[in-house]
Amino acid sequence: MNKLIKAFFPFYDRNDGIIYNYHTTAQIARNTFILQFILQLNNKANGI
Repeated sequence: MNKLIKAFFPFYDRNDGIIYNYHTTAQIARNTFILQFILQLNNKANGI
């Protein structure tokens, strides 16, 4: 799971778990959309 988080959220500081850049809101929204899209594709592939 850490690899997934690191891949999609490279600006996430793993040391204290705090997002240190407040200008990354757009990145968070975009990455959340990407993750949701991937989950939807996965669900379709699994017939859910």
